[in-house]
Amino acid sequence: GPTWTILVQRGLAAFPEATHGIIADADFTPTITSLDKMQLRRECSKHMYKIRSPDGATVRNMDWIYRNIPGAKVMRRTHQSLHVPRQENQEVFQTLIDLEVQEFEGGFQDRSGNKAERYLNWLLQDLADMPGDPRTTYFLGHAHLDNIGPNVVADLRSGAPRGENVHMALKYFKLRASIRAGYFEERWFAMLKAGEICERYLFDSACSLEMWTLAERLDPERPDAGFYIGQHWRLAQEAAKAFPILKRAAKIPLPPRSLFQWEYLYDCLRHLELVRAAGALPPSDAARLSRGDWKAVRKSARQGLRACDASFHSDLNAQLQRAHAEITRLAD
Repeated sequence: GPTWTILVQRGLAAFPEATHGIIADADFTPTITSLDKMQLRRECSKHMYKIRSPDGATVRNMDWIYRNIPGAKVMRRTHQSLHVPRQENQEVFQTLIDLEVQEFEGGFQDRSGNKAERYLNWLLQDLADMPGDPRTTYFLGHAHLDNIGPNVVADLRSGAPRGENVHMALKYFKLRASIRAGYFEERWFAMLKAGEICERYLFDSACSLEMWTLAERLDPERPDAGFYIGQHWRLAQEAAKAFPILKRAAKIPLPPRSLFQWEYLYDCLRHLELVRAAGALPPSDAARLSRGDWKAVRKSARQGLRACDASFHSDLNAQLQRAHAEITRLAD
């Protein structure tokens, strides 16, 4: 943060005629060969561009194009945020432009051998400088989650030091979930991750359902929390509880969000989970499904066959044929 701010200030001193500057990591590569500079608006403090993850699965927007004016600065030592003063009579603060970059593994890396410890210490220093900072709190959760190791449950049962990272990650994610200030998408994702920790590592379903329910209330336009809740009930042999939750999740269109857009969830997983829930229903509960319910199953099965891995196609085809039969039967 402090170093990047110096670079921003030196850029302004060296190129005062430049209208904008851009911040990018060393592992970003543009996916386009040209940029329409007319999209860079002088009256806008910041612009966002898209960053595709190394595996191509998710896209996030980063507001790292800034007006080259006095007062622009970068906050925090890690997971920086860019602050640019509001200009006189400004109506639009930031917009998204047609620039996408691909993020690759690599770039600058700490080769001192203690990268994880250094990263955690930077976060703790940032939190000491800015007590209660939502963004730093959020990434402290991730920092501990990254350090849990491959044998999480065994570590927790044996009391191994690495197991403590699970509890620390949950602590910081829950703390971030309780903080209303800051970026609401980070707060929403903290709720999802807290639920995942409770479900996957601590086997605490009361905790996981509570956190996922909070996430669904915070952003009902995203299907992720409903997907996890529905999956929980299906795996708990409660398919009748899972089905209406997953049916709703399967209908939600992709909303305009900046972070954590899990495209495979939209394309495949939520549909696959609805189909699985239909297949897991006891006969008495399946008999209560309406024609509209079976149409939803048929639609999801078709989408799953288009988007899901071939290993799932046998189950999808079976439920597709069943849905066809039930729709025909209920039409008579």
